[in-house]
Parts: sequence; C-alpha cells; structure tokens
Amino acid sequence: MTIKKLLKLNNAIYGPIDGQLATIDDFFYYQEKYFLRFYASVKNNKSQLPVNLCVALFWCIGFVIRFSIDLESEIKKRYPHKCPYCLDSPCTCIFEKRNKIGKKTGRPVSGFPKDINGLQDMIRKIYPVKKIDKIAIIDELHSLSFLCREFARKPSVSRLSKIKPATADLFILYLILANTNNINLTDEIEKTFYHGCYLCHKTPCQCYYTE
Repeated sequence: MTIKKLLKLNNAIYGPIDGQLATIDDFFYYQEKYFLRFYASVKNNKSQLPVNLCVALFWCIGFVIRFSIDLESEIKKRYPHKCPYCLDSPCTCIFEKRNKIGKKTGRPVSGFPKDINGLQDMIRKIYPVKKIDKIAIIDELHSLSFLCREFARKPSVSRLSKIKPATADLFILYLILANTNNINLTDEIEKTFYHGCYLCHKTPCQCYYTE
C-alpha cells in the first residue's frame, strides 16, 4: 500500500461524511481520543492496539485530504533517511526538538521507499526506539492544531507552509508507534477497513461516527 492508495481508501470511505460534518477541531479531537484508547489498550486489551492506531491514523489522513497536502512529497523532503532535527540516523535528539523547526535536509534522496512497508522499515532505522511517551504525541497534535488555528485566523502562504511539515512529522509518529508495538500498518489497515467503515462496514460510511 502506497501513501496515495491510503489517501484514496480514506477518501472513498470517509470523504463524503468528512466533507459534510467534520470540522478541523474534529480531526484533532478524534486523533487524541483514539491515541488515548491506544495507550489504554497497551495495558488492558492489546488486541485493540492495531484498530485504535488505524482509526487515529485515518483521522490524520482525513486532515491531509482536507488541506490538500502532498504527504508523500513532504515526507520525502523532510525525511531523507535521517531525522530532520538532528540530521542523524539513528536519531540522537530523541524527539527533544520536536517543537522546533527542522533543519534543511536538501533535495529528496534517491532510493526512497515506494510503499508504507518500506517507509516503516526506513523509520525503524532512523528511530530504533522502544516506546514513545503519549505526552509527545499529544503535544504534536496540539502544536499542529495551534498552527491550523493561526492559519484560520489569518490565512497566508507562510502559515500554511508550517502546517505541511508538521503534518508529515505527525504521520511519521504513527509509523514509530506501529514499529514500537510490532504493528504492520499496511496489514492492519486492510483488516480494519476491509469492509469499509470499521463501524458500519459500508463505503462510503453511513454511520456518521456513531459508536
């Protein structure tokens, strides 16, 4: 599964309902909600780990679609086989600079992964961490939410340019979470959304996020 196919799958299932109902705040609220469920699953019900992570990821992808972000291009520019903050592989800053602007990494390098499986492998080499504190994830969501509020308050090209790399960083955190919990994202996405929406099992979704 490529990033483009992931976006296409998300849009087929949730595009209509996101366009009708979802606000920008919804994209962050539901991501945080399922992140917290994900961390609760680590202790209480590990069988729900993949589902909670995939649902949170789909809210992230919905946001990518809403803002028309070329996610694949942003990741290629920002993660050329090394951390964009310390420019090391493996990373030596361990996310301590996540709230700062990344360094310029130059043009996209050759040999970039063609699918999500390959991207997971690349990120595993850059970030061979055992776990990520949930506060780091929530902080990343809040930072991106703040950038969106700033953009909505006063739209500008410069403000939008800050949202794009921050979204790429958030997507990479999903890959790191998958790696630290031995989750193959491609396999779990296909399982979770095999019949369409994971709740009503229809494409497009017809349950309007009812749980």
